[in-house]
Amino acid sequence: MRSHSFTQLLAKEWRELFASRSYWLLLLMIGPLVGHGFITAVGLYAEASGGGGGPAALAQGLTPLDGILAQIRQPLKVTVVLSPEDPRLTDFEQNVLRKLRRVLPRLDVDYSSNSRTGLFEKPEDHYGEIWYEMNGQRVMERSTIEEVVLEQIYKLAGIKPPARSEENTVSGYPLSVTARGAALIFYGLWPLLTTILWWIKNRLR
Repeated sequence: MRSHSFTQLLAKEWRELFASRSYWLLLLMIGPLVGHGFITAVGLYAEASGGGGGPAALAQGLTPLDGILAQIRQPLKVTVVLSPEDPRLTDFEQNVLRKLRRVLPRLDVDYSSNSRTGLFEKPEDHYGEIWYEMNGQRVMERSTIEEVVLEQIYKLAGIKPPARSEENTVSGYPLSVTARGAALIFYGLWPLLTTILWWIKNRLR
């Protein structure tokens, strides 16, 4: 009995919904809106992935850190003798350490500067040095340039550095499909089909 009443109530709600003009207006507009979002998303991803033959924006942030270094499983200890207010530390954090933390699972970073500015550090304090330790080996490098740091880590890990490419471009993963025909479907056929159904519904009343 309850099931029969529920079915009747559901049928009544559907009839009222189909009789509402706002429902058909919503149905008419939802197609172009969905189509616009779909076409825009496909276009943006194709551009970002280099599908149009240009540089791949999605891959421009990738470096050798995301490839060769990913196979390193040994712990790496980095000792940084730079003060918090030293711009070299900021550069090192953003361009090197941030990527190392993402790629290397066993990274330990130690900040051993004795001051905040580095102005009063003594030569015996080894200020400005950055030490890298792995597999019982220890090497010092003052540079915060990513390529220089990578070279030291490759040596410690016993990995052959990748060959340097003359071109500073990354092909990425181009999107091989396009939104061809989507405009016709969402902007043309969908509104036309909705209008035809609305006209048939009114004729049957």
